[in-house]
Amino acid sequence: MRCVIDTNVIFSALHKSNAEREYYLFHPDYEYFSCELLWLEIERYEKKLRQHSRRTVEDFDAIHAQLRTTIRIVEDHTISLASIMAAYRLCYAIDLDDAPFVALALDLEIPLWTGDETLRRSLMKRGFTKFFNDLLP
Repeated sequence: MRCVIDTNVIFSALHKSNAEREYYLFHPDYEYFSCELLWLEIERYEKKLRQHSRRTVEDFDAIHAQLRTTIRIVEDHTISLASIMAAYRLCYAIDLDDAPFVALALDLEIPLWTGDETLRRSLMKRGFTKFFNDLLP
């Protein structure tokens, strides 16, 4: 199964261990995509993430490295203008920082994995209903 993964899922993975989340993140049957903003946001907040993480330094570094090899980054300029516009319409009243992830999910026609319940509920109200979270057993 393929899906777009957003930053808050990665923040959570770096913050503390969760066997179920890690099972899906690193299972070979799952393929993850994200936009360029993902690693920019992780780098921007890395110091704070490390300070508040419940992981050891070694574990944090290992998970971080593994995530970088697991997630395929799609260059923003390859996402269609139609998907970008649709995503901005969906996200305008929520958080425009989420629009690139939604745009990529729309463009690739695959679900979005987000841990942001406010985003999820708001997108569902606007008709976006393809969430990875809903497809998990």
